[in-house]
Amino acid sequence: MKNNFLLLLLLLGIQKVHSQLIVMNGKMNIVYYGVDNPISFSVNGYDSKQLILKASCGELRKNEDGYVWKMCGEKEASVSFNSFLKRGNKMIALGQSDYRIKKVPDPVILLGPSNHGFGKIGLHNIQYINVALFNFDFDIKFLVTECDIEIYKKQGDTMLFHNTGSKINEEPIKEIRKLIEGENICIKNVFVTVENCELKERKLKDSACATYYEK
Repeated sequence: MKNNFLLLLLLLGIQKVHSQLIVMNGKMNIVYYGVDNPISFSVNGYDSKQLILKASCGELRKNEDGYVWKMCGEKEASVSFNSFLKRGNKMIALGQSDYRIKKVPDPVILLGPSNHGFGKIGLHNIQYINVALFNFDFDIKFLVTECDIEIYKKQGDTMLFHNTGSKINEEPIKEIRKLIEGENICIKNVFVTVENCELKERKLKDSACATYYEK
């Protein structure tokens, strides 16, 4: 009877520690391929130096705010974060949190410092094709590797340029500087990758077009 009572207390103690486990990022039970995912991890009543977090796949790094998890390449559909309490030479398992791994959403193509999508914007001063994610939990920097630039003149044929990198190349820049009121430009077939991660290029589904106007 005494042994059973002690075993019950031990089980209740383990359950209490497990219930206090917090493993979280901005999205509930979701992490993303190819980017730094911030992961916070704590157990009430224990020093952070006693706590250890391990991931079933990907790279897990510790920093001042907690942990950062990243996986370059779509190799797994989920990742498990296992938490442990270190007491001397012993490691006590506290619990496991399972996360789905998803692809980062496509960014939006920008045609100016703050404008995006279709519309009328000033174009003479643009030098780069930029992309960005809006209303996302954390900052992700995309790199444009290539795209097509189409310029629709009021008189003459449509001009098509293949651009390498995010900076607009010399030939299309010359034509953009010559735009007159009512002429249009479209950015299509944009390929991007994520900074600091060896991911394959991704082709964006959307295009972006704008009409030049005189300020």
